Amino acid sequence: MPESPEEAALIIQCMYRCWVARERVFQVAQTVYEKLYDDEHDQYYYFNNHEEAAQWHKPKFLGSRDLSLGLPDASKPSPRTALVVAKRTPRMPESPEEAALIIQCMYRCWVARERVFQVAQTVYEKLYDDEHDQYYYFNNHEEAAQWHKPKFLGSRDLSLGLPDASKPSPRTALVVAKRTPRMPESPEE
Repeated sequence: MPESPEEAALIIQCMYRCWVARERVFQVAQTVYEKLYDDEHDQYYYFNNHEEAAQWHKPKFLGSRDLSLGLPDASKPSPRTALVVAKRTPRMPESPEEAALIIQCMYRCWVARERVFQVAQTVYEKLYDDEHDQYYYFNNHEEAAQWHKPKFLGSRDLSLGLPDASKPSPRTALVVAKRTPRMPESPEE
């Protein structure tokens, strides 16, 4: 509860300014995004007119609001159509030497991915948090935990490590970190 009428007025002004800002964002979103329907996939999608890119999920900044459905437009393909268009046929090598170079490059990329995975196995551990019924990844070098799998692992994953109380889950780490700072006992501290 506000302690004075001035404080109550400030709270109301702040709430109003937030509402005005959300309205402005929604107005801009209506000019940038279009909500369209993909008949083939029986799904709605959002097309960004500035970037000319499509996405299946509603932009987060729309919150609980949504855009009205736009008219079908073949020049604004759904995300699946865009992915199909983006896939290209690999070029056929013109000589055995060029083919050998392509294979060597592919092999070096594979070796590099294997090395990254081996390093990741020494740096990260996949652990399980019973309290939150969720897996998490603990970085042994930084002594930090995170819920999401590191992106560089790609489709691969680490094997499950043994439970270790010295490696808390991210939520436990947050609770430990959110402590009241110590107040100095004397002005000299």
